[in-house]
Amino acid sequence: MRTWGRIFVAYAAFGAVAGTVYWLRTNEPAGSVLLWAMAAMPAIVVAFAAVRGAFRARLPEDDPEAGPAAGEEELGSFPTASVWPLIAVVGALVGLAAIVYGWILLPISVALLGWALVGLARESRG
Repeated sequence: MRTWGRIFVAYAAFGAVAGTVYWLRTNEPAGSVLLWAMAAMPAIVVAFAAVRGAFRARLPEDDPEAGPAAGEEELGSFPTASVWPLIAVVGALVGLAAIVYGWILLPISVALLGWALVGLARESRG
């Protein structure tokens, strides 16, 4: 099992134990169910990864002899500065304001988010 798998299994075990102890100590269902759900989420991810064979791959972070440059590979080109994330944030904020102040702001939010998405996509092409 890889490092991230061990972390997820530990997280699932913690949630299961905490939920069981919480149930035995308080007999309160809501908190217990939430803790057990917290345990189920990483367990589902680990089970899915195991079925898909993700633990067979040898990753640089699993090699104790690996140096800092072991995981370097070409990921593509990324812009150093971009205005599109700022426009996306403004669109999201206008969308949240639409919930509070009125749905009339929703088309503005959708337009800003769409504009930012198109801008990010065009910028990523190079």
